[in-house]
Amino acid sequence: MYRFLSDPWLAAVAALREDIDGLEDPPGVEQLRINFRVVAGPEGDELLHIAGSSALCRGLLDDVTAEITIGYETARALFVSADAAAALEAFMVGELEIEGDVTGLMAMQHAIFNLTPGQAAFHEVVNAITADNAASSRR
Repeated sequence: MYRFLSDPWLAAVAALREDIDGLEDPPGVEQLRINFRVVAGPEGDELLHIAGSSALCRGLLDDVTAEITIGYETARALFVSADAAAALEAFMVGELEIEGDVTGLMAMQHAIFNLTPGQAAFHEVVNAITADNAASSRR
């Protein structure tokens, strides 16, 4: 099992995206370029991005659709368990901040609330390879 957002976790998730049958992206996602600032994690803040249908990658992009600042636990709920309700709740109480084109993010929100069988299978495997806490054996 891998610690969420560790280099081995990012590599494993990227490989899974290639291996899961039926993992189609919702329309409009291919144009998205999103920076994520994941704050208050066990290793400090994490700077990540998604470009189109790619997996999460380290670093920030220039010329992005949106920048999202999100707490570590909320990011884990969203990216590991596809728990859109946790992200929505964090947004409503100001713990998730979005700068940029919010309308471009609607495709992602719709996809998370309406997972296809391939997306559900992907998140099931991601959940299985993600350690429960930061004290996991693989970092």
